[in-house]
Amino acid sequence: MVNETELRVAMIRKCMNMDELADAINISRSSLSYKMNNHREFTHGEIVRITEVLDLSAEARDRIFFGNEVAEKGT
Repeated sequence: MVNETELRVAMIRKCMNMDELADAINISRSSLSYKMNNHREFTHGEIVRITEVLDLSAEARDRIFFGNEVAEKGT
């Protein structure tokens, strides 16, 4: 499950809106919206591209895209 708030914060830090991020990772804005709202999953390639475009650390990437999975495994 994607942490939408963390992803939006990362976008703001890079001064990017949804249209710009969608263009940067080569998907439609509507696809990005569905994925950010957890109606569809991001592909591995999209996560890699978002990590590069937003210059995310491994920790930030994991918090955004894998936070719930990591928390569940830790309990």
